[in-house]
Amino acid sequence: MKPTRRNVLAATVLSAFVFMNNVNAQDKEGKFKDPSLNYAMGIDVEYGEGANGGKAHKQVFSELEEVFYQKKETIEIAKDFYVITGVGLNASFIVAPEGVIVYDAGENSEDGIRYKEEIRKVTDKPIKAVIYSHSHYVHGTKYITDGEEDVMIIGHPKVNYNMANSGGTGGSFPELQPLQWGRLIQQVQMYLPKEGDDSAVGFSLNYEPGGFQPVTKEVENGEMMNIAGLDLQFFTKGGSDTDDCLTLWVPSRNIAFTNNFAPMMPNLYTPRGADYRDPAFWVESIDVLEELSPEILINVNARAVVGKEEIAKRLSAYGDFLRLVMDQTLRGMLQGKGPEELRDFVKLPEHMLNTPELSQNYGTLTWYPPYIANIAMGWWNGDASTILALPPKARAERLVRALGGYDKVVELAKEAQENKELLWSMELINYLLVLDENNQDLLKWKGELMIETGYSQTSSIARGFLLSQGRGLTGKGPMPKNIAPQPFEIDKDANKFIDALRVRINPEATENCEHVIAIEITDSDQQLAGFHVRKGVCQYIDNINDYKFSTETTLKMDKETFLAFFTNPQSIEDLIEGNKIQIEGEQSTISLFKNFDAI
Repeated sequence: MKPTRRNVLAATVLSAFVFMNNVNAQDKEGKFKDPSLNYAMGIDVEYGEGANGGKAHKQVFSELEEVFYQKKETIEIAKDFYVITGVGLNASFIVAPEGVIVYDAGENSEDGIRYKEEIRKVTDKPIKAVIYSHSHYVHGTKYITDGEEDVMIIGHPKVNYNMANSGGTGGSFPELQPLQWGRLIQQVQMYLPKEGDDSAVGFSLNYEPGGFQPVTKEVENGEMMNIAGLDLQFFTKGGSDTDDCLTLWVPSRNIAFTNNFAPMMPNLYTPRGADYRDPAFWVESIDVLEELSPEILINVNARAVVGKEEIAKRLSAYGDFLRLVMDQTLRGMLQGKGPEELRDFVKLPEHMLNTPELSQNYGTLTWYPPYIANIAMGWWNGDASTILALPPKARAERLVRALGGYDKVVELAKEAQENKELLWSMELINYLLVLDENNQDLLKWKGELMIETGYSQTSSIARGFLLSQGRGLTGKGPMPKNIAPQPFEIDKDANKFIDALRVRINPEATENCEHVIAIEITDSDQQLAGFHVRKGVCQYIDNINDYKFSTETTLKMDKETFLAFFTNPQSIEDLIEGNKIQIEGEQSTISLFKNFDAI
């Protein structure tokens, strides 16, 4: 038979299936280097149950107990040094000679109120300072400082900028904040029920209003200060999951406070999206801790570690993990491996596997090498045959045909599910969904597989995404979505969100348009901003009064209305009819906003 493109493709796919069948027998023994892949590809998993009934891999519960405090209480770690514990999130405070020094303020109002109550159970001394470990746990400050006088807010020089730019979530593109927040809510398991199989396991957060207060005293690396009669030293060198981390050192007591040594494998990539977390940068902060050689190490997320030798051993393994992942990823790239080939390339030595703070209770190793490779050299693996790739639909059409058609792919997906090869089953279903994206039977089946895969994992992040989306697809819970900004964010900088609207224009529908439109937020003192829309492009104009072209139309609205408009610009006619938006100038231009996406 003469070879054809179709025959070659079919032979290639069938060869891949023969290979997969041979590998499958090995997979049941756990042949992938990353355990998270083994758990979802045929290996038998023993399940455990959390306090609220949450179902997950049994291993994670013993790991969590070893590194996380298991209940909310206040513990005196050393004389006058206290940890206010939580399951995965702690705050700390020092009762100094002249007042209280607080390290971290929590995630929300609930945390801040509780921390203040716990402090007052111990002492009635005034609170003199709140110190931010980084820009994640800064949202309870208002509730800690209420009723106090002249409280110094101490932090890294980048905290205020990061909070203004992304609300502390990190990220290169502020325009993507609704997407980032939508992913964040899945990652921290906010969509999951309070009880039952699907309830949260591991690190999770609940949404409550926040009370961030900006840093009033920025500190430099190595800076010494006497606060409330106690000498303190601050270190900003390196970082971890943000670039604004601050380690606190109390030299008179050999006690360190940090966010950089976490109770889980360093989460170098977070699926919610954030700035690049450079392993070399993270190692610098671990080096600082090793040089300090503390006798007590107090951690934002973990149990405190006591004993100089034990701390040194754990810090050494933690820093070496970061070095190993970076160096072995680069080694794999030099061997010609691209992001996908690196997914299961790095193998950890036994001593790292046995280090409590390197367990996969949060992220998972399989995410990190592909991410580093992508940052280093982009998506391409260097093989010239892949430099031009088929779009997903074109690929799926050909693969499904080569595999024997729709019914055959369904059969293969069922077979994979029966063999507990959940990842392969979902991949096959995804090929079918590319061709038939609204097929409800396929979507429900995919959701069921997501939930089953979520139960198998030790990673709370993987479990959070899998269960959140799986519950949405099966009708057991809400379907995750992008999240609109909060009113306080509009209060702080409405023009930032006017700017963000520009990326949501449909260029094909506005190819023949040219308009200059201003948006005036009537209860804001920010300067008048707007857009110049021309030939499918929307250019943000920061100070439209000084723009070279005249404004045709001005839309006037208050902050509350702007939030509704930002969420769905296509609702503009309803907002006008309800007298929420007033128009000055040309009326016809409002139809332009029918061509902006809702979030």
